[in-house]
Amino acid sequence: MAFKDGPPMLFLNTLPGPTGTEFGFVDVTASHIQTFYATVNGADIGDVDLDGDIDIALAISTQPQLPHVILLLNDGRGRFTVAQNEVPSNYSILMYSAYFDDFHVVCRDVNLSDVDADGDLDMLLTYSGSYALPVTMGALNAFFVNRLIPDNFNTMNRFRTYRSPYLLRLSPSAGYQGTWVTVNIVGNNLDSGIKSLIFGAGVTAYNITRVGPNAFTTKVKIDRNAAGGVRNVTAVLNDGKTALLRNAFTVLTRPATARPSWGMYK
Repeated sequence: MAFKDGPPMLFLNTLPGPTGTEFGFVDVTASHIQTFYATVNGADIGDVDLDGDIDIALAISTQPQLPHVILLLNDGRGRFTVAQNEVPSNYSILMYSAYFDDFHVVCRDVNLSDVDADGDLDMLLTYSGSYALPVTMGALNAFFVNRLIPDNFNTMNRFRTYRSPYLLRLSPSAGYQGTWVTVNIVGNNLDSGIKSLIFGAGVTAYNITRVGPNAFTTKVKIDRNAAGGVRNVTAVLNDGKTALLRNAFTVLTRPATARPSWGMYK
């Protein structure tokens, strides 16, 4: 819930709710959202960082030390943190070099949508323009492309079919020869679940477990004699589709241990 004269408030639905209440909405603002003061004019929600939970974008009137849009990232437990490093500053879209630009200090609305159909949410911002005469001088709107998935408008020379599964990252993305590593996998459109993971010769994935809508964990065994270097990783889904992530995992080699040299003491 956003206001024009104070910070936003967050209510979680905890049905059936506290005793004596008809609904289950509980105010968790103090514990679940990073506090800031701003005049909020519009908002939209969506999974901006593709981690399987809902994030929030707020269109605001610029206050001191604040930009024109505030992005709140969800940690997966309903707790939100301001992530301004992910959004361009309003100073980056100044367009009128011969006139003091007060056009981009009042953002009227924000909309999250996958405009370039590459699987991540892009951002459209609309502005009211100058309040001074002439009133016909409106501001140009701004469009920010999400570069989390480097396709389409991000000028990568390849095309991905909409709704096709893909992997985003593995963490950790490396392990030593002769060890077991617990690896977390994050992707998108992995609805049917991952049946198997192919790391290449000498590296085997066991016990693949879903921990979120598009998040999985697995135990990876790296053989002692597995070849070192960077590996591509392929996820085979239960519906038969596959998702390839290039240069996703590195087998690390241990430095050779020098063998002791024995000689006659004189």
